[in-house]
Amino acid sequence: MKTPREVLFKKHQDMEAKLDSVRANAMAEIVPALHTTHHAPRHAGFWLQELIHSFRPHLAALAAVWLVIFGLHLASSETSGSTMVVTTMSSPEIMTSLKEQRRLYTQLIDPSEIVQPVLPDRRPRSEKQFVRIA
Repeated sequence: MKTPREVLFKKHQDMEAKLDSVRANAMAEIVPALHTTHHAPRHAGFWLQELIHSFRPHLAALAAVWLVIFGLHLASSETSGSTMVVTTMSSPEIMTSLKEQRRLYTQLIDPSEIVQPVLPDRRPRSEKQFVRIA
């Protein structure tokens, strides 16, 4: 006894060839160049070209940011030149102002409060005397 599946399969077995041809025609209409085109051989620098093309939007955005930075730099350099004040002092004036600053600093800090650093003993070990605590 045949199963219902075997009966249906036997009945529709001749339709399989027609379905295959319909499927092939539909695929040919959707992608006609799939079967006819051959890919060109890839040269050595192809991977670099693909890499650059994949980062093209990122590189364009980075270039735009640098252009904005450059524009801001140019805009700020025009205004900073006019606001700059150059003062030139002669050497005796500088020395008197430094002496005045030193005098003011010594007034602010009492010289008796300044702790002098303790310098280490520079003698060789053989000449040092050690104190023993018993």
